[in-house]
Amino acid sequence: MTHIFDSSVEWAGLERYEKYSNPSILWCYQRFKKEEGVFFKMRLDRVFIIVAILCISCFNYAYKLIRRVNSNVVVSILAGNESNGYIDGIGKEAKFCGPAGIAINSSNIIYVADSCNNRIRKITPSGIVTTFAGSGQEGAKDGIGKEASFHYPNGIAISKNGVIYVADTLNHKIRKITPEGVVSTLAGSGLNDNKDGIASEASFVTPSKISVDKNDNIYVLDFNIRKITLEGVVSTVVDQETRLANGKPLIVSSSNPGYIVVDDEGIIYLANTFGEIMKISQNIEITPFANLNPKKKVNNPYGYADYNRPAGITIDSHRNIYTISREAFGKIDQITQDGRIETIIDSEINESIDKIKFGWMPYWIAIGNDDTIYVTDTFDNKIIKITRK
Repeated sequence: MTHIFDSSVEWAGLERYEKYSNPSILWCYQRFKKEEGVFFKMRLDRVFIIVAILCISCFNYAYKLIRRVNSNVVVSILAGNESNGYIDGIGKEAKFCGPAGIAINSSNIIYVADSCNNRIRKITPSGIVTTFAGSGQEGAKDGIGKEASFHYPNGIAISKNGVIYVADTLNHKIRKITPEGVVSTLAGSGLNDNKDGIASEASFVTPSKISVDKNDNIYVLDFNIRKITLEGVVSTVVDQETRLANGKPLIVSSSNPGYIVVDDEGIIYLANTFGEIMKISQNIEITPFANLNPKKKVNNPYGYADYNRPAGITIDSHRNIYTISREAFGKIDQITQDGRIETIIDSEINESIDKIKFGWMPYWIAIGNDDTIYVTDTFDNKIIKITRK
């Protein structure tokens, strides 16, 4: 599949505009080229730029894509709107600011790390948004509900008994929230450092991703993969020096180490920035699970899908893995344990079906026990709901 903003497209005289143009110009160009081929038999010049700008103005699609979705799914906005802010309310009346990690409890109540607002938000299945914890002030204060404070909370996970764990990124701490809203510090001294040990003495480097297994062991991705036991002991599972059999590093980027999720068997799935998903067993055996990079279709020993780098990753009760693409702006795939990949949402599935507007970079994904998928549309400050018919 050729992505809408494929930089390899021949421009017929517009190459010089590519670097500096709004990506929506590329979108308009390719759509017109596809649907109005006769017009594009002429040489394209400044006339096209004017047409493209008018197109953008009319449809207001600056930095957005229209994604076609599988006809077997229904996509809707559960909460939030394109403007950032902080308002509790119902559906689109509510406002978020950079919603990041998302997790769902056994009652299908959704919790979102509202990162720029320094709060944890709670959303009912009907879209009622309230503030569960966080005063909005930057800080690391423990307390009940809005008495507590966070500093750019990012990843979020929920245990089987409803306890919420938050990667409090700029506090360099892991926070714990009971179902009643009592916030405490689970691990992390607050120092920006990699140190294992007892919870209060251990340290993290901007922890951002987090997952929890059935035994309440917490797994954290900072620049390494860390584990926090139920007793509060922090250890390093794999670090940046860990290499694969081909000599390539497991964690390929310190600025964006990837995303993790852990299943009930204690297996960690790491989606790295090569577009690969790796399985890490409890014995630290590392094996490939899926490759999501189209550049690696040739002689690929395992499955692939048509986009580069996954952003969010989650797992359902059947141990199916779900990923959402960064480059493909909302492409969602399901990967079974035997490596089969099914695309849930894609722009090229069916030309006759409805369209849904995603923002510039939907980043995080979670799935409820009823198989409803939720996505935090981070840059567009929305929570997207995806159900299957």
